[in-house]
Amino acid sequence: MYWLRTVNPYEFLIWLSVTTLWTIGGWLIATHAFDFFKRERLLVGFGLGLTGFLWITNVIGRWLPTSAAFVGSGIAILLIGLAFAWRGKRPVLDIGDLGEWKLLLFGAILLFVILRIQRGVTIMDDGNNLALISTMAAGDIPPHYLFNPDANFLYHYGFQLFGASMMRLGGLLPWSAYDLSKAIASAYSFILAYLVGRRFIKHSLGGISAVFFSAFIASTLYLMLLLPSGIMSYVDQHVIVDNPDPVNGMPLSEALGTSLSLRGGPPIQIGFAYLGGIMGSSKLGYGIFGGPGIFSGLVTQLIILGILGFRRKRSFIPLIVLFAFLGLTSETSYVLYCLGLIPLGIITWRNREVFREHNLDLTLLALLVSLPIVMIQGGTLTEVTHQLITGISADSSLIRESLSGATGFSIRWPPAIISTRLGELHLHSPPELLTALFEIGPVLFLTPWITAWAWRRRQSKEWIFSALMISSWVTFLLPIFFQYYKDRDFVRVLGSGISLWVSILTFAIWDTKNRWPVIVQQLGIITLAVSVFGGIYMTGVALTSTSQSVIADGITGLDSRISTVIWDELPEDALVFDAERYRAVILTGRLTRAATGNTSLIFTPHEHREELINTPTIRLLRDTG
Repeated sequence: MYWLRTVNPYEFLIWLSVTTLWTIGGWLIATHAFDFFKRERLLVGFGLGLTGFLWITNVIGRWLPTSAAFVGSGIAILLIGLAFAWRGKRPVLDIGDLGEWKLLLFGAILLFVILRIQRGVTIMDDGNNLALISTMAAGDIPPHYLFNPDANFLYHYGFQLFGASMMRLGGLLPWSAYDLSKAIASAYSFILAYLVGRRFIKHSLGGISAVFFSAFIASTLYLMLLLPSGIMSYVDQHVIVDNPDPVNGMPLSEALGTSLSLRGGPPIQIGFAYLGGIMGSSKLGYGIFGGPGIFSGLVTQLIILGILGFRRKRSFIPLIVLFAFLGLTSETSYVLYCLGLIPLGIITWRNREVFREHNLDLTLLALLVSLPIVMIQGGTLTEVTHQLITGISADSSLIRESLSGATGFSIRWPPAIISTRLGELHLHSPPELLTALFEIGPVLFLTPWITAWAWRRRQSKEWIFSALMISSWVTFLLPIFFQYYKDRDFVRVLGSGISLWVSILTFAIWDTKNRWPVIVQQLGIITLAVSVFGGIYMTGVALTSTSQSVIADGITGLDSRISTVIWDELPEDALVFDAERYRAVILTGRLTRAATGNTSLIFTPHEHREELINTPTIRLLRDTG
């Protein structure tokens, strides 16, 4: 019982029909609202249709029944596309756009492989994602906090709407909807990487290069295995592993030679040296398991392509929707866009001709218009804004839990680079700094040239590189000097900055007009090579997952059968109880009362939770709702 919750396999055709509607609608928008190449129109249109479909669903889903919201959103995207085509001067659709069969075949093969991998693992926060998909498919849009029905959920839930559409319209179970949505998003993100690379590098090999490095960029911590034992003995005196088991507490040199099994991971053990504590373990090897992260990258790529194909007034509204949906998918990525684009706009403002000629003016305006939308559409930034407006006192427990941005930051002194595997690596400590440099990789030493290369493009149509470079420096420096109450989440910000450096380096190496010294170009090639070695290894490990098939973490075959009978059958206001936090919510599509607050970052148990677990009675269950 992995795929369907219904006995009718043809129910999935309903979801495919709605998908066809918003795909055609997005194709029309890409054709008539942007200036895209023939090879881009259909493929980018798929993403424009998808993001528009999910964003509209989030808006109308709070008033309409769930099925009507999903179907209505698909129809709405088609009508919007037709409206753009109505006043367009081009043919409604160019059937020649279907000629990009090689990219379509590439995407289909990737989808098959990634889906096989996804079905063999249960890692990356499955409980939270599966519960969100289940409850939103059952009608809770925008979602309330899974463990407190009295509060809206402070969470970026944009991606999970995709899986919810599959579950509601297609009859899938939560875990199959989650795996399929991640596989589609992952495969599609690689297609977009090709299109972005082809745009900038203007050669098919450039697109292939962009896909390759997008897939395999990973941590370079494994290079420490090459250090002499004397140096590693010195490092061991200062660097101790604090995550994960069974290497917790080990000296670093010992941990680097250790392999470990990840809960819910591939069937073979993984070398600790390749896991990485800052950069992670490559997009294809490990990143595909984290759906929200993949989806935020996908939307970011769509925004870049939208900026490159900007068609003045016609592109303005679709770009607003892309920015707004990015805020619903990843508040971090959205804020980083603001931190890069707004300063660049201010700097470029003096040169009005350049400011307008390359559409920086309308792009910046689209971002600014999206700000109030992001504050009211739902998700993390909406809930943070709501708490600020309602003026909850700074010493209350609720603001400490939900407004971590107001109380969770403090000055980090002494400055340190943070790693999920190694904790704080202080800059004033030579062995800790050495370890941090190996975590970051040699790209750090090339940042002066990368920064200069990107900055020179601020007054050309490639100004997006300048904006991304500003964002990369902010994301790199912020975690070094500021501390977040949950630093493990803050590491992703640091890793985003480093990944941007490597990505920009990929494009800079291809620039034939680049006048870098020969030695710098050679170091750049070496840097890219060592940055993908660990990712290739991790991809090989991930492929072993295809040999097994699992449902979800903590979910059995019997649970799956129960879900096919009881999902969305309880009264809409019913609350469920389970000693396991997520299981009953996933299986029934109903919320539970297990905590206070509105965020999973700090789980504060409900006052009667332990009593219900240890000595449950019908009266106590009834009295606690």
